[in-house]
Amino acid sequence: MWSLKSIKLFAEFLKDPLCRITDISFINALNNANKIDVLLDTLRVNKTKISALDISGIFFDNNVPA
Repeated sequence: MWSLKSIKLFAEFLKDPLCRITDISFINALNNANKIDVLLDTLRVNKTKISALDISGIFFDNNVPA
């Protein structure tokens, strides 16, 4: 089970390296970082307990080819 702290640390860990690895544009990088922040804020506000988390779709814009 993921704690909110571990989710936040994982998301923070992936923000910068993911942008470099995928070579996505600066604007998309900001959008992806904002999506993570919104997710984390939502979890904090709702105090949601998560047993499993799939955040793979958060990082990629569906309109950008892989």
